[in-house]
Amino acid sequence: MHMTKNFVASLGILVFSLAVSTPVYAGAGSAQTVPIKMGYFNLVQIKTSFPQAAAATTLEERAKELLRRNVADANNQLVELHKQNKPKEEIEKRSKELQIEIEAQQHAMASLLSNTSADANRSIALAVAGVAKEKGLDIVIDASGIYAGGEKFASSGEDVTDAVLKKLVPTASAATH
Repeated sequence: MHMTKNFVASLGILVFSLAVSTPVYAGAGSAQTVPIKMGYFNLVQIKTSFPQAAAATTLEERAKELLRRNVADANNQLVELHKQNKPKEEIEKRSKELQIEIEAQQHAMASLLSNTSADANRSIALAVAGVAKEKGLDIVIDASGIYAGGEKFASSGEDVTDAVLKKLVPTASAATH
C-alpha cells in the first residue's frame, strides 16, 4: 500500500509538471502556455483530523498488537509442549494448527484494514474533488509529495487543507493547524 501511495504521488507530480510546462499549440509556429489553477493540501493533517481515517490508523495499531500477542501465545504453547516432553509429532501438529490460525487472523485483519483504509481514502478523495470543483482548481495535490520546488508551488497554489477538512468534518475549524 505504501508503494502504491508513492506511485500515485509520483504520478501526480509527473502530471502536474507536464500540465504546467507543456505548451499548447494554437497554430503553426506559435506556442502558448495554459494557466493552471493549483491547490494543495496536507494529507497527514487531514488523516489525523478526520475521525474515519484516525479510526483506521487506530484499528491497524490494535490489530498489529493483537497479532503480536497471538504469536507470543502460540510460541508459549509450543515451548510448554517441549517442556512437557510431548512427542515430536504432537508438537509439529500443534505448530501447524497454530500457524493456520495465525495466518487466518492475519488475512481477516488485512482485509478489514484494507476496507477501512480504502473507505477513508475514498472519502478524502471525494472531499478534495468537491473542494477543487468549488474553487475552480485544475489540480490539487498532497503537499507532502513535493520534495523540491514546494516554495514555488505554495506561492502560486492555494492551500485547501481547511476546506477539505470542513467537507469531511463539518465542525472542523480553521484553527486545526
